[in-house]
Amino acid sequence: MDCDDLLGGLIITGVTPRGWRVPPGATFTLPPRELAHIDWEPAETTGTWVFVTENPSVLAAASTQALARDSLVRPRVICTAGTPSQRECEAIGALADTGWNIAVRADFDQAGLAHMRALLAAAPSAVAWRMGAADYLAAVPEGSDVLHLQGSDAPWDDHLVPVMRKHSVPVYEEDLLPALLADITAGAPGSCAL
Repeated sequence: MDCDDLLGGLIITGVTPRGWRVPPGATFTLPPRELAHIDWEPAETTGTWVFVTENPSVLAAASTQALARDSLVRPRVICTAGTPSQRECEAIGALADTGWNIAVRADFDQAGLAHMRALLAAAPSAVAWRMGAADYLAAVPEGSDVLHLQGSDAPWDDHLVPVMRKHSVPVYEEDLLPALLADITAGAPGSCAL
């Protein structure tokens, strides 16, 4: 028996498939089997944002922060937990069909740029969330990691790849965590200005 469609998927808080009842603040995983024919609950109000991230640490921090503050603000975050599959990208793209605004991001590295291109292709109305050259420069650490970019591009920001090549250091989502949490709490994506 093949159970591959039960493993992996998207880690989610604050957004549910239509008809599902999940306690507020709960985090759950939607496996590929559920994503294949996903029908999302519509956004409660026009212009509501859902934030898509690569790393589970961002979703965990947003959820933990909301619970610790006993806040009425509930984060709406979807995590791909690494490289998103085509099915995951399509499921994220389907959010726009039910009125959600979608903000997507990943690490500033070779794989992260590929993730962004795949997500933006599947969700053409989505916006790159803190994924510009200025965002990279604001977070670039002094580090020993070396960034290797080969044949990469970032159609959402023509300046990003040249800046990344110049500094040659990857920037991970955790390096931007305070800004990401502030955006999630505010309910809208932010960005640094050049």
